[in-house]
Amino acid sequence: MEPKPSISVGCVGLTDAARVYWNQFQIMELDEKLVSTVKDKTVRKWKEQISTNGLVLGFGVDGAAGGLNTPASKAHWDRVAALYDELDAHRILFRTPANFRPTPTNKNAVVEFFQSQLGDRQAVWWAEGLWESQADEFAEVADAAGLTPVFDPLGMDDIDDLPRQENPYWRLMGRRGLRAGFSDYEMDALLDLALGFGRASIMFTSPSMKTDAIRFSRAVRRELSEG
Repeated sequence: MEPKPSISVGCVGLTDAARVYWNQFQIMELDEKLVSTVKDKTVRKWKEQISTNGLVLGFGVDGAAGGLNTPASKAHWDRVAALYDELDAHRILFRTPANFRPTPTNKNAVVEFFQSQLGDRQAVWWAEGLWESQADEFAEVADAAGLTPVFDPLGMDDIDDLPRQENPYWRLMGRRGLRAGFSDYEMDALLDLALGFGRASIMFTSPSMKTDAIRFSRAVRRELSEG
Protein backbone atom coordinates (compact mmCIF):
# COMPACT_ATOMS: atom_id res chain seq x y z
CA MET A 1 0.00 0.00 0.00
CA GLU A 2 1.42 3.37 -1.01
CA PRO A 3 1.86 5.99 1.73
CA LYS A 4 -0.70 8.78 1.82
CA PRO A 5 0.49 11.99 0.11
CA SER A 6 1.87 14.71 2.38
CA ILE A 7 1.56 18.26 1.01
CA SER A 8 2.42 21.27 3.19
CA VAL A 9 1.41 24.81 2.22
CA GLY A 10 2.45 28.22 3.55
CA CYS A 11 2.43 31.93 2.67
CA VAL A 12 5.12 34.53 3.36
CA GLY A 13 4.68 37.68 5.38
CA LEU A 14 1.26 37.29 6.93
CA THR A 15 0.32 39.30 10.03
CA ASP A 16 -2.44 37.01 11.28
CA ALA A 17 -2.34 35.67 14.82
CA ALA A 18 -0.47 32.38 15.08
CA ARG A 19 -3.67 30.45 15.75
CA VAL A 20 -5.28 31.83 12.59
CA TYR A 21 -2.22 31.10 10.47
CA TRP A 22 -1.86 27.50 11.62
CA ASN A 23 -5.55 26.86 11.00
CA GLN A 24 -4.93 27.75 7.35
CA PHE A 25 -1.43 26.46 6.66
CA GLN A 26 1.07 23.78 7.60
CA ILE A 27 4.44 25.54 7.22
CA MET A 28 5.77 29.01 8.05
CA GLU A 29 9.04 30.59 6.96
CA LEU A 30 11.03 32.67 9.44
CA ASP A 31 13.52 34.97 7.72
CA GLU A 32 17.20 34.85 8.58
CA LYS A 33 17.19 38.13 10.51
CA LEU A 34 14.46 36.92 12.87
CA VAL A 35 16.12 33.54 13.32
CA SER A 36 19.49 35.10 14.17
CA THR A 37 18.05 37.53 16.74
CA VAL A 38 15.16 35.63 18.35
CA LYS A 39 15.31 35.48 22.14
CA ASP A 40 15.27 32.23 24.10
CA LYS A 41 12.07 33.24 25.89
CA THR A 42 10.37 33.68 22.51
CA VAL A 43 11.51 30.21 21.47
CA ARG A 44 9.99 28.77 24.67
CA LYS A 45 6.73 30.55 23.85
CA TRP A 46 6.74 29.08 20.34
CA LYS A 47 7.11 25.59 21.76
CA GLU A 48 4.06 26.17 23.94
CA GLN A 49 1.80 27.84 21.38
CA ILE A 50 2.52 26.74 17.80
CA SER A 51 3.35 23.75 15.62
CA THR A 52 7.11 24.18 15.62
CA ASN A 53 7.63 21.17 13.35
CA GLY A 54 6.12 23.30 10.59
CA LEU A 55 8.73 26.05 10.91
CA VAL A 56 11.20 26.77 8.11
CA LEU A 57 14.27 28.56 9.47
CA GLY A 58 16.05 31.07 7.24
CA PHE A 59 19.81 31.04 6.83
CA GLY A 60 21.33 33.59 4.44
CA VAL A 61 24.75 34.75 3.35
CA ASP A 62 26.09 38.04 2.04
CA GLY A 63 27.90 37.33 -1.20
CA ALA A 64 29.67 40.69 -1.10
CA ALA A 65 31.07 40.06 2.38
CA GLY A 66 32.70 36.69 1.96
CA GLY A 67 29.67 34.41 1.80
CA LEU A 68 30.03 31.35 3.98
CA ASN A 69 33.67 31.89 4.85
CA THR A 70 33.16 34.31 7.72
CA PRO A 71 32.86 33.98 11.49
CA ALA A 72 29.48 35.73 11.26
CA SER A 73 28.10 33.11 8.87
CA LYS A 74 29.32 30.28 11.09
CA ALA A 75 27.80 31.90 14.19
CA HIS A 76 24.51 32.41 12.35
CA TRP A 77 24.54 28.78 11.23
CA ASP A 78 25.19 27.56 14.77
CA ARG A 79 22.10 29.46 15.93
CA VAL A 80 19.96 28.11 13.09
CA ALA A 81 21.12 24.54 13.67
CA ALA A 82 20.49 24.75 17.42
CA LEU A 83 16.97 26.09 16.85
CA TYR A 84 16.26 23.44 14.23
CA ASP A 85 17.22 20.70 16.67
CA GLU A 86 15.34 22.23 19.60
CA LEU A 87 12.14 22.92 17.65
CA ASP A 88 12.21 19.79 15.48
CA ALA A 89 11.69 22.22 12.60
CA HIS A 90 10.47 21.39 9.10
CA ARG A 91 13.42 22.65 7.05
CA ILE A 92 16.28 25.12 6.91
CA LEU A 93 15.99 27.56 4.01
CA PHE A 94 19.46 28.50 2.74
CA ARG A 95 19.15 31.63 0.60
CA THR A 96 21.88 33.13 -1.54
CA PRO A 97 21.49 36.58 -3.16
CA ALA A 98 22.32 37.49 -6.73
CA ASN A 99 25.77 38.72 -5.75
CA PHE A 100 26.67 35.20 -4.53
CA ARG A 101 27.66 34.11 -8.00
CA PRO A 102 28.21 30.53 -9.22
CA THR A 103 31.99 30.83 -9.23
CA PRO A 104 34.22 27.79 -8.56
CA THR A 105 35.11 29.30 -5.18
CA ASN A 106 31.46 29.69 -4.14
CA LYS A 107 30.52 26.25 -5.42
CA ASN A 108 33.29 24.64 -3.39
CA ALA A 109 32.39 26.74 -0.35
CA VAL A 110 28.75 25.56 -0.40
CA VAL A 111 29.72 21.91 -0.71
CA GLU A 112 32.43 22.05 1.96
CA PHE A 113 30.31 24.03 4.41
CA PHE A 114 27.23 21.85 4.30
CA GLN A 115 29.10 18.57 4.12
CA SER A 116 30.71 19.49 7.42
CA GLN A 117 27.74 21.23 9.10
CA LEU A 118 24.42 19.83 7.85
CA GLY A 119 24.38 16.38 9.41
CA ASP A 120 20.91 14.81 9.33
CA ARG A 121 19.10 18.14 9.09
CA GLN A 122 16.83 18.83 6.12
CA ALA A 123 17.77 21.98 4.21
CA VAL A 124 16.73 23.55 0.92
CA TRP A 125 18.59 26.07 -1.24
CA TRP A 126 16.97 29.11 -2.83
CA ALA A 127 19.59 30.57 -5.16
CA GLU A 128 18.92 33.87 -6.87
CA GLY A 129 20.76 35.39 -9.80
CA LEU A 130 22.89 33.48 -12.29
CA TRP A 131 22.37 30.11 -10.62
CA GLU A 132 18.88 30.12 -12.13
CA SER A 133 20.32 30.04 -15.64
CA GLN A 134 22.66 27.16 -14.78
CA ALA A 135 20.09 24.66 -13.57
CA ASP A 136 22.24 21.55 -14.10
CA GLU A 137 25.24 22.96 -12.25
CA PHE A 138 22.99 24.31 -9.49
CA ALA A 139 21.43 20.88 -9.00
CA GLU A 140 24.87 19.21 -9.06
CA VAL A 141 26.30 21.50 -6.36
CA ALA A 142 23.16 21.21 -4.25
CA ASP A 143 23.26 17.42 -4.42
CA ALA A 144 26.92 17.32 -3.39
CA ALA A 145 26.11 19.62 -0.46
CA GLY A 146 23.07 17.60 0.66
CA LEU A 147 20.64 20.43 -0.16
CA THR A 148 17.30 20.30 -1.98
CA PRO A 149 17.17 22.92 -4.77
CA VAL A 150 14.17 25.26 -4.63
CA PHE A 151 12.13 25.64 -7.83
CA ASP A 152 9.00 27.43 -9.01
CA PRO A 153 7.19 24.76 -11.08
CA LEU A 154 4.66 27.25 -12.43
CA GLY A 155 7.46 29.54 -13.57
CA MET A 156 9.14 26.95 -15.78
CA ASP A 157 8.84 27.05 -19.56
CA ASP A 158 8.09 23.33 -19.55
CA ILE A 159 6.85 21.81 -16.31
CA ASP A 160 8.08 18.42 -17.54
CA ASP A 161 11.63 19.75 -17.01
CA LEU A 162 11.03 19.99 -13.26
CA PRO A 163 13.62 17.74 -11.58
CA ARG A 164 12.31 14.67 -9.84
CA GLN A 165 12.91 15.13 -6.11
CA GLU A 166 12.07 12.97 -3.14
CA ASN A 167 10.58 15.79 -1.06
CA PRO A 168 10.64 19.05 -3.08
CA TYR A 169 10.31 22.59 -1.78
CA TRP A 170 8.60 24.92 -4.24
CA ARG A 171 8.29 28.70 -4.05
CA LEU A 172 5.60 30.26 -6.22
CA MET A 173 6.81 33.63 -7.49
CA GLY A 174 3.62 34.50 -9.37
CA ARG A 175 3.50 37.18 -12.00
CA ARG A 176 6.09 39.90 -12.43
CA GLY A 177 6.53 41.79 -9.19
CA LEU A 178 5.24 38.87 -7.08
CA ARG A 179 1.66 39.66 -8.08
CA ALA A 180 -1.00 37.11 -7.30
CA GLY A 181 -3.83 35.90 -9.49
CA PHE A 182 -3.16 32.22 -10.13
CA SER A 183 -5.75 30.67 -12.44
CA ASP A 184 -7.82 27.63 -11.56
CA TYR A 185 -5.89 25.76 -14.25
CA GLU A 186 -2.56 26.61 -12.58
CA MET A 187 -3.82 25.61 -9.15
CA ASP A 188 -5.20 22.31 -10.46
CA ALA A 189 -1.94 21.60 -12.31
CA LEU A 190 0.07 22.36 -9.16
CA LEU A 191 -2.10 20.05 -7.06
CA ASP A 192 -1.80 17.22 -9.57
CA LEU A 193 1.96 17.74 -9.68
CA ALA A 194 2.30 17.66 -5.89
CA LEU A 195 0.16 14.54 -5.63
CA GLY A 196 2.33 12.90 -8.25
CA PHE A 197 5.43 13.56 -6.14
CA GLY A 198 3.69 12.24 -3.03
CA ARG A 199 5.45 14.72 -0.73
CA ALA A 200 5.98 18.44 -1.28
CA SER A 201 6.23 21.76 0.54
CA ILE A 202 4.77 24.73 -1.31
CA MET A 203 5.36 28.35 -0.27
CA PHE A 204 3.52 31.33 -1.75
CA THR A 205 6.15 34.07 -1.84
CA SER A 206 4.20 37.26 -1.10
CA PRO A 207 1.44 38.42 1.26
CA SER A 208 -0.46 39.51 -1.86
CA MET A 209 -0.89 35.80 -2.62
CA LYS A 210 -2.78 35.12 0.60
CA THR A 211 -6.14 34.48 -1.10
CA ASP A 212 -4.56 32.07 -3.59
CA ALA A 213 -2.59 30.35 -0.84
CA ILE A 214 -5.70 29.76 1.27
CA ARG A 215 -7.61 28.54 -1.79
CA PHE A 216 -4.86 26.10 -2.65
CA SER A 217 -4.45 24.90 0.95
CA ARG A 218 -8.17 24.15 1.13
CA ALA A 219 -8.01 22.26 -2.16
CA VAL A 220 -5.15 20.15 -0.78
CA ARG A 221 -7.11 19.34 2.36
CA ARG A 222 -10.18 18.36 0.37
CA GLU A 223 -8.15 16.12 -1.91
CA LEU A 224 -6.32 14.40 0.92
CA SER A 225 -9.46 13.90 3.00
CA GLU A 226 -11.21 12.29 0.03
CA GLY A 227 -8.25 10.17 -1.01
